[in-house]
Amino acid sequence: MSCKKFIFLFVFLTIFILYPHSIYSQTNDCNYSIKNRWTAKTSVSRYKTAFWGNVIAFVGDNFCTTQQRKITNFKLEYNHGINKFIETGIFAGFQHYEWINDYSSLYVSFKNFAPLL
Repeated sequence: MSCKKFIFLFVFLTIFILYPHSIYSQTNDCNYSIKNRWTAKTSVSRYKTAFWGNVIAFVGDNFCTTQQRKITNFKLEYNHGINKFIETGIFAGFQHYEWINDYSSLYVSFKNFAPLL
């Protein structure tokens, strides 16, 4: 059986099995609802860039003097449920990013800060 046929069969069986249960999952007001619910979410992520920087401390036997720099992103989200299935809210955050400009074979890397709205 080819991979595409297997994926199609898997998706079809999953929908076929779960669909009857989803029809009756919220039939009255006693079931789960997001109406009038307030939620606040935060996230912080760090990822490696393609650029290299100096190492501050060595760990174990790793004596490489350079490593990829890590950049931080921060996000904050605040939502309110307006009915049983829909919520609306605001989203804000910031991220750091880097890029390279090529000035006649001299690569110059830049770091910058960007607000997310």
